[in-house]
Amino acid sequence: VSVSVAVTIADCEVVAVGRMERRRINQMTVVARVRPFNSREEPLRSQCVVNTEGQTTMIQSPHDGTALSFQFDHSFCYHNEENDEHLSTTTDEHADYQKAVSEGIGRKSVGNVLQGFDSFVIAYGQAGAGKTSSLLGNGAYEGVVPFACQQLFKELQEKKAMNPQFEFQVTFSIFHLFDEVIGDLLVDYKDRPKRGLKLKTHPTQGFYVENLQAHSVHSFAETKSYLKKGLQRRDIYVTLMGRRKSSSHLFVCINLEQKDDDGKVSKSSLRFVDLARSNRSTTPVSEQHADQREDRTAQIKSITSLEDVIAAIVDNQQSHKKFVPYRNSKLTMLLKSSFIGENNTKTVLVAALSPNSADFKETLHTLQFAERVRSIKKQEAEQSHEQQRAVPHTNIRSNKGDETAMKKIGDGNCEAETTTEQKQRDAMESNTLSIVKGKDEED
Repeated sequence: VSVSVAVTIADCEVVAVGRMERRRINQMTVVARVRPFNSREEPLRSQCVVNTEGQTTMIQSPHDGTALSFQFDHSFCYHNEENDEHLSTTTDEHADYQKAVSEGIGRKSVGNVLQGFDSFVIAYGQAGAGKTSSLLGNGAYEGVVPFACQQLFKELQEKKAMNPQFEFQVTFSIFHLFDEVIGDLLVDYKDRPKRGLKLKTHPTQGFYVENLQAHSVHSFAETKSYLKKGLQRRDIYVTLMGRRKSSSHLFVCINLEQKDDDGKVSKSSLRFVDLARSNRSTTPVSEQHADQREDRTAQIKSITSLEDVIAAIVDNQQSHKKFVPYRNSKLTMLLKSSFIGENNTKTVLVAALSPNSADFKETLHTLQFAERVRSIKKQEAEQSHEQQRAVPHTNIRSNKGDETAMKKIGDGNCEAETTTEQKQRDAMESNTLSIVKGKDEED
């Protein structure tokens, strides 16, 4: 089937990138991370129902003893059969465990970005399962985000030392999606638009956040400072499942531009997504925060939309023609490229799991979702020769004094498609996935 699409692009900057030549089928990378027992569970001597062995994650029903196993790319488990003690989360063993998680995920993601791929790291799981701890760390323990940022600057400086002609620029952005409203966390709350930032569609790059500030950073220390500032502004509320849990989806974005001595420019991005709770059942909320139930419900609805999208993608790969409802939520629009391979993306899903028997149903649901994600086969391309592409405008702020530099990275004035065009485009992508599946089976 041949389809022609006419698109008008105004004021776009053309950037030289690798031309997409040979195509290949690649699965999503899924990592299972079983958190240790927390301080509330330790005195209760809670039963552990989740264990790992190599790439296998096993869960056992506390009711009838039925066991199920799931195969993922990596499995990190702090509590296992060989060490059946409820160790405190302040022990050295926990520090080594968290370090293994951060390095295992962080190095892979940084390597992809340096090779010119757009990379996603998405944490999914119920409240209290360790999503935020996995990405951002917990107290003295470093998470994936700070480790990856530090590793990125380390490798860039090494490349610069080996080749003085090598140039690079790194920018940092952080925003959250709260009740379907996008808020820039590096902008004071009173200065943000009441209805939040707008989500726009670029003809070649897909969905992006309009007028999101991108601050130029030159070191890990500067990046860490902006990250801390953004996290302090993130909307949070208290539940009875743990300490401070967020009711918003957090996006940490790092954009990288590399220029070799021969003048070739490569642009890539690294995005960390800390999803809000995925609880299927209602979680009790303390009385003083009961007025925030509606906000929590909105986040659960967006998670449900994400699960519907994943289910539709998997169905399409099984030759079922099913419409993929990307536009049911801003969350699914923002994550669209991470699941269908747009712009040659590499995606890692971190399935955050609780070992507690009381969380059996939620943990099983997370494992089943992760299994569906891993079954997605994305059509990716190997980069080779030079090609041109246009990317959206971004506001880049210099961190030196009050100087503000506006850098044009593409077209920020591209209008969103009409509803009919959007549905046609999504339907085309669904059919493409079916064709990819068919070719894979033939091979």
